Amino acid sequence: MKFRMVLLAAAVAISSLGLIGCGDDSTTSLTPDTTPPLAPVILGARGNDSAVAVWWNDNTEPDLNGYNVYIEEHGVLVRINQQPIKGTYLVYNKNSEGIHSVRVTAVDFTGNESAAASRGVSYANGDIDGIDNPGDKLIDGF
Repeated sequence: MKFRMVLLAAAVAISSLGLIGCGDDSTTSLTPDTTPPLAPVILGARGNDSAVAVWWNDNTEPDLNGYNVYIEEHGVLVRINQQPIKGTYLVYNKNSEGIHSVRVTAVDFTGNESAAASRGVSYANGDIDGIDNPGDKLIDGF
């Protein structure tokens, strides 16, 4: 009987180490991450008849996974990326008639999403100005 108790106590102790880690440098936590990143700051949003570009400041949270970009088209809000965007810009190639605003959120590795930063889209004829070499930053296929 004593042997079973010792064996059970050892099993519980070993299991506990897997949950809480061992030593002072352990990063394992029993508390889940529920804190979303800060909302990004949108620097600009411009469009022409065939595309919309949006760019924002990079967040500095250590657990930042990327950003989600939403467009409001004819009153309907739609996320246009399937995976978090790792950069700080998006050029969305689409007939942009009806796109009135864009929203950007930050997402961490746990899936927590920040509040949305929102910006109206200003339109101009011709090229979209405001970001360096927009052709180099083209993101298609959403």
